[in-house]
Amino acid sequence: MAETAGAEEGNGKAGRVAAGTAVGAGVGAAAGAVGGAISGAAGRGSLIGAASGAVWGLLTGLYYAFAGSPPNQAYTNFVNRCLQEKGYEVTGWQ
Repeated sequence: MAETAGAEEGNGKAGRVAAGTAVGAGVGAAAGAVGGAISGAAGRGSLIGAASGAVWGLLTGLYYAFAGSPPNQAYTNFVNRCLQEKGYEVTGWQ
């Protein structure tokens, strides 16, 4: 019933994974460039840092995307209201 009213559980997992990958690559490139500059190879360090940061961002993004996130607030409120109208007392979500 909530879905027919337009309320739906949170989605956008692919976008969160892509954003995590991009952020990881950026942070890795910056860290790699700093480390590479210290050792005299900033370009190579930034490439290695970007690659490792992208992998880290991808893996953590996948983990958090599929680990389960709480439903969006509109969905939660709609379900809570429906349950209260039927006489149930909602004490929390799992």
